[in-house]
Amino acid sequence: MKRPRRYFSYFLILLTFYIGFGWVFYKSLNPSSPTLENPCIFYSNQCRDDLRWTLYKAIQNASESIDVIMFGLTEPSIIHVLSEKAKEIPVKMFYDAKNTPKLDRLLPHIDATPVKKSGFMHQKILIIDKKIVYVGSANFTKSSLLMHDNMIIGLYSPKIANFLLQKCPYSSGHLNVLHAGQELDFWLLPDPRGNGLNQALKILRRASKSIKIAIFTFTHPDVIQELIQAKKRGVDVTVVIDFGSSLGISQKTRQTLKQENIEVLVNQSNNLLHHKFICVDDKILLTGSANLTKAAFYKNHDCFLILHNLNEPQKKFITTLWKTIISQAK
Repeated sequence: MKRPRRYFSYFLILLTFYIGFGWVFYKSLNPSSPTLENPCIFYSNQCRDDLRWTLYKAIQNASESIDVIMFGLTEPSIIHVLSEKAKEIPVKMFYDAKNTPKLDRLLPHIDATPVKKSGFMHQKILIIDKKIVYVGSANFTKSSLLMHDNMIIGLYSPKIANFLLQKCPYSSGHLNVLHAGQELDFWLLPDPRGNGLNQALKILRRASKSIKIAIFTFTHPDVIQELIQAKKRGVDVTVVIDFGSSLGISQKTRQTLKQENIEVLVNQSNNLLHHKFICVDDKILLTGSANLTKAAFYKNHDCFLILHNLNEPQKKFITTLWKTIISQAK
C-alpha cells in the first residue's frame, strides 16, 4: 500500500506544478486590462507581469483612439502595433524630443509631436479609447519593459482619461476623484506652487507605522527631512535606491539618511531599480513618473498619483513586490 500512496503523492506534486505553470503561462498570454468591473490593476515585471505584452495588447485591442505621452519610446513591437492601429483609428503621440528618435518621421501616419522644454517631458502615460489609463515608471523601451524594475497602474476611468487628454503634456494640474470607492489624487507637474509636493509631505508627516520607498533618483531635501522626522517619532523607514544612482546623484542622500539611522538599501541586481513609489502605513501609495528631485516637481513635465485606502489585493501586490525588491538589495 505504501508504493501507490507514494505514486499518488508524486502525482499531486506534478499536478500542482503543471497547474501553477499553466496559470502563469495563461496570465502572460492574456494580461488583464482595467474594466468597469475591475477598474484598478497593478502591474510589475517583478511580479511576473509582462509589461511589454500588457501594453501591446492594450494598444491592439483599442477600438476608438490611442493617446501616448511618453519620455522614451523605442520598443519595436510597440512602434509596430501603434503604426498598424493608426490605419484604423486616431493615434496621437507626444514624446520628449531629447530622448526619443524623431517618431514623426518614423511614423508618418501618426500625429506625433516632439516636446521641447527646458526640463524633460518625463511622463509615461497611455490612454486607450478615452477611458483606460496606464501610468507608471516604465518607458516604452525594450530595457524598461523587459529588464529594469518598474511598476504600472492601469485605471478604468473616463474622468481621469479626460483630465489627462485636456492637460498633457503641456499643462500642470490636479484631479481628485473617487475611483471605485478609493480616493485618488492625480498630479501633473511641474507644480510651481508646490501643492503636489506639499500633499506628499503631509502624508509622510502623518505616517504612524511605516514608510517604504523604492526610488531611482532621490535628492529632494524636503522629503529627506520628513523621513528623518518620521524616524525620530518611531516610524519604520526603509529606502531602496538604484545601485548606479546611489554612487552618483543620490549618494549624498544615502549618506544623510544613514547618519540618521534610517535603513537605506541599494539594489544589487544587474537591472536598474527604476521604481518611483512610496507606500505609507501599507495603506497609501504614491507612484508615477516623478523621481524624488526638485527637477521632477518644479521643472520637468512629470506626474504622480496618490491612491488612498489600498484594498486587500493591492496591499498583497505591494507586499509581494516589496519583498522582491528587498531580496535584491543590501
